[in-house]
Amino acid sequence: MESAARLHRSVTVYRSDSLNTLRLNEVEKSRFAAFKDYLSSSSFLGRMLKEGLAHEVCIPSPFSSSRSILVGSVFKQINFLIFECEGERFYIGQYLHSADFIYVPSRDFLFVLDNAVYNHDHLHSLMLYAAKNAKNLSLSNGRSVNFSAVLINGVSPYHFFYDCLAALYIASQEGGLNTIEDYYVINSRCYFDVRKLRGVSGNVSSVNEGALSLKTWGIGSDALCVAGVSYKSLSIDELAGMDRFLIATAQGEVSFASRYKSLESSDLVIWIGISQQKRAWLNQKEALVETIIRLSNKYKKVSIIFDGMTTDVFGCMDDKSFAEDALVVSEIRDCLPSNVSSYTLVGCGSLEKIFVASKTHFFISNYSTGSMYPARFFGLPGVAHLSNSMLSAVKDMHIHSDTQLVPAEYVIDVPDESCNRVDFVSYRIDKDFFGAFVEDVLASKIKA
Repeated sequence: MESAARLHRSVTVYRSDSLNTLRLNEVEKSRFAAFKDYLSSSSFLGRMLKEGLAHEVCIPSPFSSSRSILVGSVFKQINFLIFECEGERFYIGQYLHSADFIYVPSRDFLFVLDNAVYNHDHLHSLMLYAAKNAKNLSLSNGRSVNFSAVLINGVSPYHFFYDCLAALYIASQEGGLNTIEDYYVINSRCYFDVRKLRGVSGNVSSVNEGALSLKTWGIGSDALCVAGVSYKSLSIDELAGMDRFLIATAQGEVSFASRYKSLESSDLVIWIGISQQKRAWLNQKEALVETIIRLSNKYKKVSIIFDGMTTDVFGCMDDKSFAEDALVVSEIRDCLPSNVSSYTLVGCGSLEKIFVASKTHFFISNYSTGSMYPARFFGLPGVAHLSNSMLSAVKDMHIHSDTQLVPAEYVIDVPDESCNRVDFVSYRIDKDFFGAFVEDVLASKIKA
């Protein structure tokens, strides 16, 4: 039996920049580098699930030419896949991705993969579980288990489309989802009906972490597997193929075409993202009204698409957050000139937003999730804004091909006094500068 004391021993945390300092011999170090790349590949989830079709889930060994077998899983805050190879056990930690880190108790180290999220509390939760449930982590006697369910930890539309769906799409193309019977979604955070993916026919249900941790897991029980991989692990062709699939699915919705048909007669369709929640644009109403009035003087017929909070596939909404976005939209609408029509996407689903983005000419939105639909899926020209503090942290995380950022010197950060997280830093932008800046960028991209 694997003792709780072993799990509680001091653990050294490594990342790619310290790979060469791992206490392994040269052969093991080379094997481990290849294993790290295997876990980080876009096809890791699909390959692993397809192994289950042969009734034994095997992956390469981290340290030798042998194979590792899946012997169980544990869900405690996050999910842990438990593998054994030649009598040695290791754990693959899964938070957002199918592999975020590797923990090897017998060698006292934990390795965090590139683009992964790791919090030491995740390992601590496993240690506490091991201390209280030693019998669930007993020796496997070499018996492999299969997968009983896939877990989707969408967190937000950004993480869902940049992490979760990336893995699910590639796995579906490889036939890895054909036999999965259950898909669990943490706190309803799923923004695309995964049953539209190739080969998916299982049940999709929402579950919270508490209920998930009470299910029967451990050595000898069929395992749970998180679906996720950083979009940066996908090839250009894989990412483009996924986005084409999403666009085609959205454009196949007949109701959307009829609902937004009038956009076709507009001279200018602008997507405007509302930034009202954490990292709010504090003077957005005044600046956006000023900007829209400027543009309405140049274009005969202008249509505005107001975007805000997105509902998930279960129709669950945080009433307070959605209401706050809706109020800002209403206040701006009350100030619009007569030659400007508008639609609101606050509370709409992602497919509808993808469809409407396809009818848009230009966008104004925050640089992060708010600009995802026009910027990532269609590469539209636009103006993006964000606090200077947050921008430095996320600039390389989002796909933008034709976006102009508001110059940093015109953005004034307003930190949240009750929270020191950079993603809670709000900001102000000079409204006169902003209107002129948008006007100049738009004129350089689209002729009036």
